[in-house]
Amino acid sequence: MPDATDFVIPFSSMRTIIAQRLVHSSRTIPHFWVNVDVDMTEASRWRQVISRSGGIRLTFTDFIIKATTLALRAMPALNAFVEDDRSIQKGRIHIGLATSVDGGLMVPVIPNTDLMTLAQLATSRKEITERARSGQMNLDTPGTFTITSLGMYGVRDFLPIINPPQAAILAVGAVEKRVAPVNDAIGIREMMTLTLGADHRVIDGVMAAEFLNKIKASLENIQALAATWVGANGV
Repeated sequence: MPDATDFVIPFSSMRTIIAQRLVHSSRTIPHFWVNVDVDMTEASRWRQVISRSGGIRLTFTDFIIKATTLALRAMPALNAFVEDDRSIQKGRIHIGLATSVDGGLMVPVIPNTDLMTLAQLATSRKEITERARSGQMNLDTPGTFTITSLGMYGVRDFLPIINPPQAAILAVGAVEKRVAPVNDAIGIREMMTLTLGADHRVIDGVMAAEFLNKIKASLENIQALAATWVGANGV
């Protein structure tokens, strides 16, 4: 119980909803976590080239959304809702982005990311996060998979909690310089840790590892994949 020196802060309605959903998730979903380190050196260089050429301003988040979408397309078991004793694999891919707002956290959704070019993703990502921060989030399309990031705060890795009824969530750490093997030598590379939180009722360890490695392969081979990302609007 609080005493006379304590300052009691009642939960806001937003914080109450967040608390209820997270408690429900942690109590009812058998979470497990798998992580992988990704070399983002080439992605960083490619992003700078695009920016210098006068193209659309891309962020690492845009690359991650695209790579995640490709992995979900290849492994639809992770693009699913879990209900009681069944999994419902969703026909479209709608990526939710955990976004910090005044008083809490919201998860605006980019619908149909599997139909978008990288440029379209970047535009949509900017629009939906700005709307969420201004309290104008569109709730018409439920997300099928969530990405959450603390990389901008220098956090290397963390364990995310699944946003029910989704089957998994991806946590993104900071892109930072680390000593890493380069071929048969040692060098300084821009590295990032990705952590997948998965529902063990429908996803096992091997599946989670394969999924993360598909994302890793896309991010570490951006130039080779660039041709598949080019659409009518450019990148």
